[in-house]
Amino acid sequence: MARPAPAATLILLRRPADPQVFWVRRHPQTSFLPGYHAFPGGRVDADEQGTDLDGRARHAALRETWEETGLALVQPPFEGTASDWAAVTAGRAPQVEGLEFIRESLSPVYLGRQFSTRYYQCWVPEGAAPRVDPAAGELDEGEWIRPADAVARWRAGEVLLAPPTFEVLCALAEGDAHGFAAHAVPEHLSPIRPHIHLLPLRTPTLPPATHTNTTVVGTDRLAVFDPASPYPAEQAILDAWLARRRAEGARVQAVVLTHHHRDHIADARRLADVHGAPLLAHPETAARVPFAVDGALDEGDVIELGEHALDVFHTPGHAPGHLVFVDRATRTAIVGDMVAGLGTILIEPGDGDMAAYLAQLARMRGLGLSALIPAHGNVIGGPDAKLAHYIAHRLAREAKVLAALREGAADVATLVGRAYAEAPPMARVGPDGGIAGLSLRAHLEKLLAEGLARDLGDGRFAAA
Repeated sequence: MARPAPAATLILLRRPADPQVFWVRRHPQTSFLPGYHAFPGGRVDADEQGTDLDGRARHAALRETWEETGLALVQPPFEGTASDWAAVTAGRAPQVEGLEFIRESLSPVYLGRQFSTRYYQCWVPEGAAPRVDPAAGELDEGEWIRPADAVARWRAGEVLLAPPTFEVLCALAEGDAHGFAAHAVPEHLSPIRPHIHLLPLRTPTLPPATHTNTTVVGTDRLAVFDPASPYPAEQAILDAWLARRRAEGARVQAVVLTHHHRDHIADARRLADVHGAPLLAHPETAARVPFAVDGALDEGDVIELGEHALDVFHTPGHAPGHLVFVDRATRTAIVGDMVAGLGTILIEPGDGDMAAYLAQLARMRGLGLSALIPAHGNVIGGPDAKLAHYIAHRLAREAKVLAALREGAADVATLVGRAYAEAPPMARVGPDGGIAGLSLRAHLEKLLAEGLARDLGDGRFAAA
């Protein structure tokens, strides 16, 4: 993996007697941490001012804060509008010395893009008025909030926070951002809600993903979803965290599978046996895995975990026995391979069903969800936007496949060249167009069933 890209974040504070912090929410349609609350910041550009990394990061923090909130921390003060940071700083000095370094944080590998982020804090006058313009695209809101209130909103399941943001907010709530270490989240762990934790573990999955998200739900009674890694070192990470939970009085009540694909199941039987817990899955999944499943789950079932409960939804399309689990209290959904935070979802002919998949995506839009926990990549805030995007993307691809058929009868490889011309070359490598060919066949099966395409019986297909 490439060296982590340098990034910088600015924690804006006001009212020392009763501090408030300015936080922003990332737009639900951004690819990186969509719907998460954070502080203003971003990548340190290669041509950033400064003689060393710290100096460049300070300038980047000020520049990003202006770009995202319109707040220009320069002297003399800047008034009016400007097209870029260079215009803002012309004849003015960025207030880099007013920034106090707090910490440096490395984002986890499983997100696909790794950043080494330097956090700074800066006190601003009461009249400072940072504002977020949703039309700019990356953020959709920003507000001043007391740190304790921000933490309370996370504990209530109302917001998503990356671990470094959570740690800093907890420290600020106690009066000193430097105290973040007292709230450190264990390595490899990402708390999504107070009772929902994510452990991304390395698996032999499809690129660009490298990990599968194991999700643990519960306080005293735990359910472990998709323990998938075949690698002992990764299994040890999960074992150590569950041992810690057991020492605190919790127990594993069930091990649960979303579906049968190999990058979701490798550690399931071992983990269930270690904890003496039943392994649960849909009957269609149980029929496809190479080990015994102890109990069946299907549409309408409920997983009871003491004070917590998850409703079970059968969502075939990616796989015949695919299940989605929705936490009743927070409407957070464990969605397996219905969507991805990194990469895309393959609907493979025979195993998958494009029509059923699209129907289930549409159905999920009506469940009133607050966040999606996919099997690969980051958790997704703003679920409706993500689900709508997936549906629109698939239908747009279907339209391209139909247009390719209307150009004239052709085999799959030729149709891939017509309908997937813009896809990355690696997606089109292999017999019959590689992964793109598999996806095209899934679209063909749907179009054939709907009477919009014809199978000519000689390996070629045509429009009806």
